[in-house]
Amino acid sequence: MVRSWSVVRPHPITPESHADCPGHAAYVEVVWDVDEDADDSEDDEHRIAAATYVCLDAVQYGHLAPTPESSRTQRVVDIDEAARKEAATAERRRVLDNNKAWRAAETVRRKWLKNFVARKTAPKGAVRYIFGELAEGDHQLRDGMDKLHKLARELLGLDAPVSRWQRTPGADALINTLGNAGDGRAQVITLALVLGAFETTLGVHTWRNPNAGAGRYFTQIATWGYELSEIEQSVINTPADDDGDDPDDDVDP
Repeated sequence: MVRSWSVVRPHPITPESHADCPGHAAYVEVVWDVDEDADDSEDDEHRIAAATYVCLDAVQYGHLAPTPESSRTQRVVDIDEAARKEAATAERRRVLDNNKAWRAAETVRRKWLKNFVARKTAPKGAVRYIFGELAEGDHQLRDGMDKLHKLARELLGLDAPVSRWQRTPGADALINTLGNAGDGRAQVITLALVLGAFETTLGVHTWRNPNAGAGRYFTQIATWGYELSEIEQSVINTPADDDGDDPDDDVDP
């Protein structure tokens, strides 16, 4: 049994005439079919599936004239969609601009760090900062150091690291440099290891998801004379995510 849906029009809409409409749809109901001409036997009634054909939006597809209320509702929907798209475009532009600003700042910061760790004696507060970070046990510090201090070696002008199982005893440049340094220079080298470890874990993901370790890092180097850019300052100003961030997320949107 098929029931055709129709609207107030000179000609009703039939399933055949409406088949090509984008809003063409149907829903199915289970109903009792009774043969009124038969006797009262139970065999004379049974359940059947009945399809009712509808248009999902009779106003949009031209079957009904829009009412003032439906027009107003559609305008609200259109405005909301336009606002959503505009906000998404603005957010993408913000991300691209901030990523660009971060990479520019990173170049300046690492040049400053290289000059900074060339000094002979540690700056005021260096030992306290080193001990504080070791006591904090931040995962960023551990992750950076697990990379064999690759960035710290670059900052110190030393050769790239060699995996431990390939290393010749007594041939590691970092170990030799530290062993031959005086106490003052040894503190600077140790500070470079800590700064390099944190620096290794930073990326464009950091400004999006600031964490406490990165905040301490930027705050500390600023006290030693580094001039923070706006994007670096935002890491300090934004409430920290104590769970930290993942360097693997360092990708462009």
